Amino acid sequence: MKVTPLVIPLAINFLLLGLCFWVCAYLGFFFYKEPLLPWIPAIIIPLLLSLILYLYRGKQRKAYISQREILLTTGISWLLAGIFGSSPYWILLHCEFSTGLFESISGLTTTGATTLLNLECLPKGLLLWRSISQWLGGLGFVVFFVTFLGTHGNFQKRLYLQESTSVEESVSLFHMRKNIAYSLLIYICLTILCALSLSQCNVSLFDAVCHALTAVSTGGFSTHSTGIHHFNSFKIEGILVIFMLLGSINFIFLIQVFTQHGPKLVKNSEFKTYIAVLIIATLSFIVILYPKVYPLLSEAVRYALFQAVSIGTTTGFHSANFAAWPNVAVPILLLLMFIGGCTGSTAGGFKVFRLVALCKILLTHLEKIFRSNVVRVLKIDGVLWNERKQLDLLYFFALNLLVISISVIFLQILMPSIDFLTNVSAIVASLSNIGPGLTSLIGPDATFVTFPPSAKILLSALMLLGRLEIYAILVLLTPKFWKRFD
Repeated sequence: MKVTPLVIPLAINFLLLGLCFWVCAYLGFFFYKEPLLPWIPAIIIPLLLSLILYLYRGKQRKAYISQREILLTTGISWLLAGIFGSSPYWILLHCEFSTGLFESISGLTTTGATTLLNLECLPKGLLLWRSISQWLGGLGFVVFFVTFLGTHGNFQKRLYLQESTSVEESVSLFHMRKNIAYSLLIYICLTILCALSLSQCNVSLFDAVCHALTAVSTGGFSTHSTGIHHFNSFKIEGILVIFMLLGSINFIFLIQVFTQHGPKLVKNSEFKTYIAVLIIATLSFIVILYPKVYPLLSEAVRYALFQAVSIGTTTGFHSANFAAWPNVAVPILLLLMFIGGCTGSTAGGFKVFRLVALCKILLTHLEKIFRSNVVRVLKIDGVLWNERKQLDLLYFFALNLLVISISVIFLQILMPSIDFLTNVSAIVASLSNIGPGLTSLIGPDATFVTFPPSAKILLSALMLLGRLEIYAILVLLTPKFWKRFD
């Protein structure tokens, strides 16, 4: 019997889910005396499915893995992980299907949007699962626990590229496993350092661990309904800013910095642009907030910096209700939401590298209009971008705009009474994996609890689309994908 590339990833994903549920249930029972019995179905079902898939995995391996199978493996793995990852919400909270699915996919895609109220009253084991789900989804558990453990070289590289959104020229099959191992090591170390740093700020160990898991993964789930504002600490906000930034920077770049004493920062166009965008956004917010919103300059700087980094890294933490900021801040927030972080990081969004490439492509073609005899070779960080790569990026940008436009129309149909800004910000926040929107209905001090089940499912689909760069999910709904795809 031939093995399909879908079987092993699913088996490993189910195994991870079952083990994570067991850890959450055990810690909740051991430390907080929470009942263990409700967790049993959530633990047993994925472990049993993992065992069945492993036993019937087959023994032959295909010499060639098609692009269809890569996309199918990625899309189905994340979709099923979202469905089975929602079982603790159904069992412990007795919520409806759409609510559990929304919360689960929001966690695994590191979006951070929520429909839950009074988080302090929820079981600690469930709050821990919310944080762990974001940590697993941060860099994609498919990358680390499937690609790293697999043995099929072609499948490894193509799945790694699909998951990490890295530039193909920067990924060598020979160094890929080492890069993944280093990335996982950095990811774990950053999480531990963040938790230790937070624990030194009069934060409980539980809160420190949960917020470390969601800060480094740029997820944004908190254990308190008021978010980071609950702590009201400049020191805690400063720590989170540092680790949110580190989590949103290209991990291959971080590996080079730590292992090769780094390329010169001034030579990395994505890093320079990213820092420039965050600085400009912070300064803009300071001008907008001081002194109209915050009479003290120190307060304006504090909240402007934290929210610029939180939104720019697509984490979605909030230390202030930015939905109540002056309207002039709205376009800046929307732009930060759309751009997102760096490629090959835990952050979502369109990605800064693509923004840099898009600007250079447009400038090059603009020059050709007026100087048709001039031939320009487009290079970004020393990598040649041929016409096909340029067109691919333009198509991807256009596809993002198309998805946003269609989603806005659908959400307006599902919720006719919703205002336009709430509609658009909900769509962009979901597709870019941000979390909170920009109005009082879905802002940082609110949740998506008022949304009907159909709207929650639509936003959940957008979260998956954004996390998997649209293609891995969208093509599964295209009839031609199943008829002929090389």
